[in-house]
Amino acid sequence: MKITNLNSAKVQHASADRGPARTKAAETGAAAPTDSIRISDLSSQLALLEAKLGDDPAFDSGKVDAIKTAMREGRFQVNTGVVADRVIDAARELLSGKK
Repeated sequence: MKITNLNSAKVQHASADRGPARTKAAETGAAAPTDSIRISDLSSQLALLEAKLGDDPAFDSGKVDAIKTAMREGRFQVNTGVVADRVIDAARELLSGKK
């Protein structure tokens, strides 16, 4: 028994199954069934938001370059008081959200 004979028989059988359905649809003039997709309002809103956010840069590259240059030249100074205050504020915000 040859494997190629089995495969060709299956292919012929599969195409024979689809043939009459096509012929019947063509004879009746009926349109072939189609798939449809409905996008929800939420996904449309997300697409608009994505487009809106895509226009705005995520960061100010000029400011980043200025900070890099200042760090390289040793002119960049960290205000530890401001950093500490912001860390405390972030911790408070996280803790208040967990209650």
